[in-house]
Amino acid sequence: MVKKIGFIFLFLFGGIFIWYLISGFILSEYKPSLSNNYIWAEYHLHSNFSDGIYPPEKIAREADKVGVKLLLMTDHGDPNPISSVFKKKYGDVNIVGGSESALPEGHLNFFGAKKVPLFKLPPYPPDAIEDIREWGGFTIVTYPEDPEQGWHYWEDDLMPDGLEIINLSTYFRKLSLLGKIKAYLYLPFSRYGFLKYLKRPSFALKMWDKILKMGKVFGFYATNAHGRTPITKKIKIPEPSYSKMFSLLAIGIDKRYEGNPEIAVRKGDFFSIIRGAGEPELFEFYGKSSDGIVRQGEETKTRISLYVKLKAKGLKSRIILIKNGKIFKETEKSEIFIEKADTGIYRVEVYLKNHPLLKDNVPWIISNPIFVNYSFKKPAIKKNDFENIRKFPLSLENFHIEKNQNSKALFKKKDDFFLFKYYLSKKTKAHPDVWCSIALRKQIKTSDFDGFYIIANSDKYMRYWIELRNENGNFYSSFKLYPEKENRVLIPFTKFYRIYCKRVKEKFKQANALFISINGLNSFSNFSSSLKIKDFGFYRR
Repeated sequence: MVKKIGFIFLFLFGGIFIWYLISGFILSEYKPSLSNNYIWAEYHLHSNFSDGIYPPEKIAREADKVGVKLLLMTDHGDPNPISSVFKKKYGDVNIVGGSESALPEGHLNFFGAKKVPLFKLPPYPPDAIEDIREWGGFTIVTYPEDPEQGWHYWEDDLMPDGLEIINLSTYFRKLSLLGKIKAYLYLPFSRYGFLKYLKRPSFALKMWDKILKMGKVFGFYATNAHGRTPITKKIKIPEPSYSKMFSLLAIGIDKRYEGNPEIAVRKGDFFSIIRGAGEPELFEFYGKSSDGIVRQGEETKTRISLYVKLKAKGLKSRIILIKNGKIFKETEKSEIFIEKADTGIYRVEVYLKNHPLLKDNVPWIISNPIFVNYSFKKPAIKKNDFENIRKFPLSLENFHIEKNQNSKALFKKKDDFFLFKYYLSKKTKAHPDVWCSIALRKQIKTSDFDGFYIIANSDKYMRYWIELRNENGNFYSSFKLYPEKENRVLIPFTKFYRIYCKRVKEKFKQANALFISINGLNSFSNFSSSLKIKDFGFYRR
């Protein structure tokens, strides 16, 4: 009986192994069509500045193997002080550094910053996006469909520069354990097998069309390449490699941008493509008017003719022209022509028919939009509207200093303001918790107010926290001050977050402690600065 069971087991195992080998060899026969007619770029990748395995120079060599000429790095950090301002060219490969920051609402990426200040990104997404733009960076909302790191903030004041439509990590995380094992088992046969697991990004496309009504936001396909896969904290498989990931998805840029392809990305004059399904000899989406050519990412106030052109040898395709989020025209031919396009937001999706790996409903190519005589529906946002508030000042004499042991601080009245001067000690493994604050520890009724106001000046470009504590937990928001000017800032309760958690939507009724603080969570450490507070308290509209 035991021998019989063993024979059956060996028979089944042998059958599965033979099936695996046959299907693997069949998969290995697949080769996508290639084209040298575009600059291929990669967005969302990590180097050894954070948790990637290679330094930028070695990643550039990996990129060059598969014809990629632009890398937009997004190393982890809040922001990452090294990667955020990194910019270098290795041979023919341009690398523009950036950062992936974990906010309470999800992950926000950026690239191309010219500076990184002492403070870290605030929790409220519109504020974080504003900060990054001040640093010269280009912001992209990540993981809109991810089961673990999905983006949560979709309110009308969300206006990033870009939105991830497809992220390879999202599809990997959605796989079952068996599915993940299968994906790795087929890697020795082909780098393209993972394309079978891609699904239509319906929610991401829907949210993109919603945000586009507010302003220019460009769509990205993201590899999220690390050059490895973590099994445990210490064990990491050095697969899939950077070059394998770069073979799957890409950004296509016209060769007129060879001198500086980053410009094309910032302008939105590019398309995203599932490169592993095949590369087109030609993909163009543009408009023509009496004033000239209108390209992706641009807007025009005149009616134009729209052109979509595609050449893809050996691939059967379906082209769809989207207008204001809905299908406007589609064809299985190689062109779409609209003689006089009406007012609207136009973009293109291209699908492949009967592809051996890519499903028919997964967009092979997405263009960026062209805006024809469109008036953006920007929401009216009240910001720092001091003229229409009632102020309820707090007595700053009642505040006192609280800090960690190695930091230094003083708080005193001076002329017509209160001076908070501090040295924030260095954050180390032995002393990770560093902070300096002015504190008010008493019962405070907050239910009658809409938030805090502050009139202050900082001698450095800096963000500070306002913290509230009550029986329900610790809550915080962030406010920014510029040096050499009087800052008049409103911090509404709607911008408060529970520490390490999501935004608080219920109104605060009371607090038993209040802090204005600088700490290792909202800034880098080991520096001195000062805060001059002229007036501080609650406000009500």
